[in-house]
Amino acid sequence: MYATGDAPTGSETAMISVNTAATFDESSTGALGVLNIAHIDESNKDIIGYEKTPAGDSITKRGLCCDAQMKSVGTCENVGQLYLGVDLDAKVLQNRAFTLAASPMSISHTMEVKTTGDQLVAFIFCPLVEFKCGGVESSESCVENGPDPVDITGSLSFQNPYGYLSGKSFGFFPFYAGMVLLYLVLLIFFLVQVIRHIKVLLWLQYCIFGLICLGFVEVCAWFFMYFQLNTSGDAVCCPLNRWAVVAVLLNVAKRTVSRCLLIAICLGFGVVRPKLPIRTTALIGLLGASFFGFATYADIRINSDATPKDNDYWTLPVTTLDMIFVVWTYHGLTQVQLELERLKQSVKLKMYIKLKSVLLMFVALWMVFAVVTILIAKEYVPLTWPHQWILHSFWHIAYFTILMAASITWRPSPQSQEYAYSFQIPSSAEEAEAYEMDITTDTAISDTNIEMTTTKRDTLAPDDDDMDNVKV
Repeated sequence: MYATGDAPTGSETAMISVNTAATFDESSTGALGVLNIAHIDESNKDIIGYEKTPAGDSITKRGLCCDAQMKSVGTCENVGQLYLGVDLDAKVLQNRAFTLAASPMSISHTMEVKTTGDQLVAFIFCPLVEFKCGGVESSESCVENGPDPVDITGSLSFQNPYGYLSGKSFGFFPFYAGMVLLYLVLLIFFLVQVIRHIKVLLWLQYCIFGLICLGFVEVCAWFFMYFQLNTSGDAVCCPLNRWAVVAVLLNVAKRTVSRCLLIAICLGFGVVRPKLPIRTTALIGLLGASFFGFATYADIRINSDATPKDNDYWTLPVTTLDMIFVVWTYHGLTQVQLELERLKQSVKLKMYIKLKSVLLMFVALWMVFAVVTILIAKEYVPLTWPHQWILHSFWHIAYFTILMAASITWRPSPQSQEYAYSFQIPSSAEEAEAYEMDITTDTAISDTNIEMTTTKRDTLAPDDDDMDNVKV
C-alpha cells in the first residue's frame, strides 16, 4: 500500500478498516481474554515478527502475550497486553486491545497507513483465564495446541489514496487504459480501410479485423475489471471475479484465433492462395479447439487459486499444443518462402520476409524477457513492487506489436485480391525462362498424364498410314 500522500495519484487518506465479530464461550467467569489488533508495516515488521506458512498465510510468532507468570517476575506490567521485549512495548505499533467479555462481540477499528510498503493486520488473542485441554490446566497449551478459544469472522479493507486497488496492481489501471486507446486507433485505421475497399476484401482481412475487435474487447474487459476493483474494493478471487472470468475467456480466445490465423498465413492463406485445402483447415480448427479447451481450464484454475502452484500439470497440454503451433508455423513459413522464391514472386515474398522479421524480433525479445524474469526471481536484478506489473504487460505489448505489423502488411487495398488470385509477371527474359522451367517442373505429373492419355488414344485409333493400308 501507499502511505497518505505517497501514491502516484489520489488525495484520500490511506486507511485499513477492520469490521469483525468475535464469538467465544462465556461459561468462564469474568473476561475471557484480550484480543489485540496490531498493524504491521515496513517500519515495525522486524519488531513483532511474523512468518509465512506453506499456504501463503502470515502468522505471528509465539510468546507475544504477557501472562501472570511474566507479570510476577516483573517482565511485563499488564496481563493480556503484547510483550515485544525489554526495551519495547506495544506503543511502537498501531495496536488496539479489546477485552472479550460478552459473545458475540462486534469490533470495528481503523488504522492509517503511514509507511509505504507491505501492510499486515495481526489478530493476537491473549487469554486472561486458564483453559482445560486434555485434563491439563494451561492457557499456553490450549492456545497453541487445542481448538481456537475465539472464532473471528468479518472483513478487512485496505484503501489507498486513489481507491481499493493494491499498490502492486495499480500499474495495470493506466496500462490497460493506454492499451484500450492503442487498440481503438488500430481498429479505426483498419475499419476505414475495410469500408473503402469492401468489394475486394479477402477472408484473411476479415479475420485480421475480427482479431483486432477481439483484442479491443479483451483489453476493455481488463480495464473495467480493475476499474470495478478499485471502486468497490471487491477481491479478484476467490471465487474469481466475473470480469476476470470474461477477461480470461477473451484472452484465451484471442490467443487461439491468432495462433490459427498465423498458421494459415504461413501456409499461404490470403496471399499465395485464396483458400486452404479442407483437410488443412479442419486440422487447424481441431488444433485450435483443443488449445482453447485446455488453455481455458488451465487459466481459470490458476487465476482461481489464491496461491497458484509453481508446477501445475494442467499447463503441460497447453505447452505441448504451443510447440505444435510453433513447429507448424515455422515449417509452413519456410515452405511458402521457398515456393515464392522459386516462382519469382518478389512482391509476395517481401510480405513474408517482413512477417518473418517481426516473428524473429518477437522470439529475441521473448528470450531477453525470460532471462530478465529469472534474474528478477533470483533477486539479481531488483524490481520494486510498484513496478512488478511491467512483467505481466510484456505479452500484451508484444502481441499488439505483431498484430499491428500484420494489419499494416495485409491491410485492405485496391490490389487486395491480386495477392491471392494473380501471379507476378516476370520482368526480364531470365526471370521468364526460370519461371517457365518452374512451371514445367510443377506440371510434370500433368504432362505425364497427357502423354499416357495420348498413348492410349494412339492404340485405339489408327494413324494415317494404317488407314491407307486398310484402303489398299
